[in-house]
Amino acid sequence: MTARHMAKGHQLRNFLVCELVIQDIGNRYTLAGVYTNDIILSEMPARLRLGLYGEFIAEAAGSHQVELLFSRDKQPLLKLTASINDIVPGVAHPLSIPGIEIGIEGPIELTISAIVDGHGRPRELVRKKIFQGPTPSGVSQQPSSHSPASVMGSTQG
Repeated sequence: MTARHMAKGHQLRNFLVCELVIQDIGNRYTLAGVYTNDIILSEMPARLRLGLYGEFIAEAAGSHQVELLFSRDKQPLLKLTASINDIVPGVAHPLSIPGIEIGIEGPIELTISAIVDGHGRPRELVRKKIFQGPTPSGVSQQPSSHSPASVMGSTQG
């Protein structure tokens, strides 16, 4: 994905959606179950586990707040705020959401957008269609039954 320019020269780039993001002691990240295209579920309704990983590059040192806005069919679903501290200007800093669970009642379009430090309009990071259908052979995209956070219904925030 190409870089997404934000207010004051900030960039959010290289975002991937997966089932789970794990950070180890050495500050390395493992992404489990990366969704490379649309998300195809074998049955609906379902509870779908989602993790998010990307990079934040700031023009200025210090701390920054990134609001991640999850939308379902252009309607607000969830807002998460991430604090990124000890920023080195011009260096890519990881931004991750380990895993949340959302309820999927039927086909939707999921959009994840961001606002940095409360300025500007939301910038789209990722868009995924989620629907029921046959999963490609050898690939399991079954929703998880447990997660650190859970969201159900049409709007949460």
